[in-house]
Amino acid sequence: MPRPTSPAWNDRRVVSRLAEGLSRQDHTVLALRYGEQLSVGETAAVLRIEPSEVESAVRRAASLIGRTIRAH
Repeated sequence: MPRPTSPAWNDRRVVSRLAEGLSRQDHTVLALRYGEQLSVGETAAVLRIEPSEVESAVRRAASLIGRTIRAH
């Protein structure tokens, strides 16, 4: 998945605040993938879910956060 390029994406405080509105699982997936810098496989193992679920959660969360950023 390409990294978002909007300046707001580079402000951790903005993204962190927006991530608070995500489901618990989506928020946790983002925290593990990008906060803890775990791989998809490592994240899946920690959460005991399939790697495809991790990938879906990242896409879903990035889409929701991206739409919110673009709307402001």
